[in-house]
Amino acid sequence: MLWFFTLNVVDDIKRIYDTVRTFEADVVQEVKFGNVAVYRGKVYLKKPDLFRWELTDPEEYIIVARGDSSWVKYQGEIYSQPVPYDLKSLLMGDYSALNVEERREGDRTVLKITSEKVGYDSLLVYLRKDLLPERIEAFQAENYVKITLKNHRVNVPLPDSLFRLSVP
Repeated sequence: MLWFFTLNVVDDIKRIYDTVRTFEADVVQEVKFGNVAVYRGKVYLKKPDLFRWELTDPEEYIIVARGDSSWVKYQGEIYSQPVPYDLKSLLMGDYSALNVEERREGDRTVLKITSEKVGYDSLLVYLRKDLLPERIEAFQAENYVKITLKNHRVNVPLPDSLFRLSVP
């Protein structure tokens, strides 16, 4: 497998993401930490700094970030917790603080991300033809997180209220 470093794809991603004001997609997240679990939900982004990761199946788990502040809602409780740098920056198209290597798989681009900030042995980002993320895979020893994004919607109206949490 040949990996090579390129600035062109990062520049292309930045140019495209500069035109994105909002982003919404369906999410399937497969996690292996001992056992394998699969979650389903949605992700929402609104520039400049609003983020919502909402998993609803098989249980509710929501992360909301507004700027540098973020919260998690789980089992009806809300906790303050930092957003993983890699997830937020990858979805927002911010690769500036990361080392990026690129390879082609057919008509797809795959990015291998390395940085002390990501906290994984290996982090791969599979991009669609339009350079929006299609899949993110993070590996740490025998554990992993695999995120698949589908039904991408760009520059659709998203209310600011979506980026707030409340307890019933």
